[in-house]
Amino acid sequence: MSWTLEIHQIDVGQGESSLLVAREPVGNLTKSMLIDGGETGYAETVHKYIKRTGVRQLDHMLVSHYDDDHSGGILALLLADNAYAVSAAIADTVTVQPANGTERQVIAGFAAAACSAILGAYGPDRGSAAEAVDEARARVPPNATPEVAAAFGAREAERHAPNPAQPTLLYPTVTRRKIARTVGVEAAKVAPTNDPQDVWDIAQEAAFGSIVSGLPPGSQFSTGGCYANANVIDIGPNPKIPGGYLNAIAGAYTHQANPAIWAPGTNRVHTVAPALGSELLFNSGQAPAPPQPTAPAAVVAAINRRTWPNNALFPPSGQPDNDVSIGLVVQFNNFVYWTAGDLPSNGEEPVGAALMAQRLPRPGGGTFPQATRIACIKCGHHGADSASSQAFLQTVRPVGAILSSGNNEGLQHPTQEVVDRLHSCPTIRFFYLTNCNFGTTNVPATEARNQLRARSNKSRVAGDNTLPNLKVGRRRGDIQLTVQEGESLRQAGDQLRTYTVTYLDEDAPPLYTRPEQSVF
Repeated sequence: MSWTLEIHQIDVGQGESSLLVAREPVGNLTKSMLIDGGETGYAETVHKYIKRTGVRQLDHMLVSHYDDDHSGGILALLLADNAYAVSAAIADTVTVQPANGTERQVIAGFAAAACSAILGAYGPDRGSAAEAVDEARARVPPNATPEVAAAFGAREAERHAPNPAQPTLLYPTVTRRKIARTVGVEAAKVAPTNDPQDVWDIAQEAAFGSIVSGLPPGSQFSTGGCYANANVIDIGPNPKIPGGYLNAIAGAYTHQANPAIWAPGTNRVHTVAPALGSELLFNSGQAPAPPQPTAPAAVVAAINRRTWPNNALFPPSGQPDNDVSIGLVVQFNNFVYWTAGDLPSNGEEPVGAALMAQRLPRPGGGTFPQATRIACIKCGHHGADSASSQAFLQTVRPVGAILSSGNNEGLQHPTQEVVDRLHSCPTIRFFYLTNCNFGTTNVPATEARNQLRARSNKSRVAGDNTLPNLKVGRRRGDIQLTVQEGESLRQAGDQLRTYTVTYLDEDAPPLYTRPEQSVF
């Protein structure tokens, strides 16, 4: 087996979202973890990025802490995924119904099936829709238009309302009938193909299209069920926990002003406040994998103001919402990466000191190789001067750093202090920014100068760095760090012990996706 680790920093403006993907192509093994999702409005951006990496079913979603620019996108992804599950349950019931007969019979039958599913005839009880479907097909008026036939089918489902064990999916009569009519008419259009998959696809799309407008802003897109089986990891009970977050994990969403609607087909695990020293990428969730000797791992090193290895409580920083952030050490043999949400230096420094002095525990026994440095860090709190202290940098001796920042007049991240610390750190070769929207010394891109030609420049701003961040067609500042297993196994001093960072470089015409290798 030969593993590859990808660390993706997704451009979500003044927020944070990253994706870990470990791949082993020979055994067709993949493990994935989304760490934070930016603000609510970035959920679809994050989802599209995940799909571009080839991840179809995400394994883990980690919320480092509950600030909206970290948790908002995760909540929106869960809500959108729950709505998809409802539309899929409706399509499942429609697909098993007869697709032959006259157009009005097919429409009436499909509409009756859709309405029956909404009333609870889905999943193991989808067969209980058969009576309503048969009655609708037999009794639909001979001269009924498609709309009339669909409305007739919906009413037949209500008249023969099944009494299954499952709860109803959507409550208001008007909405229920609208969805049933839309599904009936649209699904009938592909029925002549005699392909159940065609019927399922169009029924699901029609149902979701009718549901989506009632979802909260930021959740009005289809996920394809990407997060239905994810393990959601967080810091646990906290006064700042977002409203509806726990219900969303369990499969609920609110449609318009209705109470929570529970989506079938979601089977998430909720991991609350994982223990210090626990590994999350392989050994959390529904089906923990056996230890993979040379595979990447993600180990909890800070959570709720406590740090590995002694569960020591670090002094408060004056930022209680950030102090509780989850800090992860991602270790891939001799390659080590650090990411910790908005954790301030009060938490970073003891972890850095411990990591340089002792080995992380390996699931199933033993330890990971002793870290000699953190090859690359994700700078805490978007480059605020409360994190990435001089002491931390001197202790862990990073070769690279990544910053997720954007446009916020009140914060103006990254701060000049952090940029100066990174620029003057003797071990750092390059530091990469998703955006830098405020004039900053040592980041030439903010001065309309070519960042690659500026003398002794260490900074790299990805993408076009323009505003507004979510403008359609904008060249986004996404950053990807990749390490191969062979590189990760090499010893310190070996010039082939490298990682590669890829980003879109606006300064090298024509537009160029630049790979840069660094020896760690």
